[in-house]
Amino acid sequence: GAIGPQLAPDGLPAPISIGNAPRIVTSSEADDGDSRESPSPQLPCGGRVEFFFTSPVFDAVAGNIGDGDAIPGQVAPNSGGFRRSIAYIKPDYFVLADDFSGAAECRIDWRIQALGDLSLEADRSLIRAGDRQLELFLLQPEGCFFERESADCLCARLTADEGKLLALLVPGRAGSSPPFRPEAADARGGYGLRLGRGGSVDFVLFRHPDQANLAVEGMRTDAELLFARRGGRSGLSLYGLVGGTGLQVRTELVRASCRVDLCVRQTPTRLGASLRADGDLELRLVIPGPPRAVRLDGVELAADAYGYVAQGRRLVLELTAGLHQLEVTSK
Repeated sequence: GAIGPQLAPDGLPAPISIGNAPRIVTSSEADDGDSRESPSPQLPCGGRVEFFFTSPVFDAVAGNIGDGDAIPGQVAPNSGGFRRSIAYIKPDYFVLADDFSGAAECRIDWRIQALGDLSLEADRSLIRAGDRQLELFLLQPEGCFFERESADCLCARLTADEGKLLALLVPGRAGSSPPFRPEAADARGGYGLRLGRGGSVDFVLFRHPDQANLAVEGMRTDAELLFARRGGRSGLSLYGLVGGTGLQVRTELVRASCRVDLCVRQTPTRLGASLRADGDLELRLVIPGPPRAVRLDGVELAADAYGYVAQGRRLVLELTAGLHQLEVTSK
């Protein structure tokens, strides 16, 4: 269904939806709460995509709609627009973050239009369709919650000065309960969620545009988005960066000489990475141990094609701009 905010700047006649199925709600909603809907015209897409990255572990995309991109029927003029970021942690859940910090003074109606049966309970919101369900968690702003607006629509109401909305969407089989304990993360320089799952913890964090770095629980990065999975019995560690040039985890884990989008999957003996660089670069990766085999884009590299620094277990590679797949097996 459609998922999106509606911005109603002061003095403007109508809040207007943004989502997969845009709609216009007349201004009577602001006056007496009795909304009257009229079909939205078919409109071209506005705004711009800021980044898109895909890997076997996670996908991420962000876009921005500002005043210069405002299209009648989607974003009200002079609203200031908003920025949306979506992370899909495969195959378990989606994190959706809307940043309204640049918006003008306005009320925001953030709606979810259900295509299945909608259930709103004290501690959970569910959409069921056949043998599948989608569970919704609203984590930010604190104290914000969903209300049933109609038989097939949920709405969360906030104001632009609250800044950001953070939601967790968990698909699954009908009747299942997510094995997660989601909460807003206590991050410096950004915002996002901390999600306990068994013996491991996931972090999905977004850096504030006006901050140089994002830091949480021993991790520090200049990336726009950080995904990390730490702990667990398997010894598996996952780290994902979108944008930026590096990530520090106690010792340096990743350092690049230019912007790089990266997903690192690491066990005690193997490391796999999907990466995209916007220029030729020198990449430095902390690996599990001395390399036994290094494969780049399916081809095993000769020992003189890369460097290894024993102190700190750093693998050093010269790469060209573009997409690459890296596999490292340690001794």
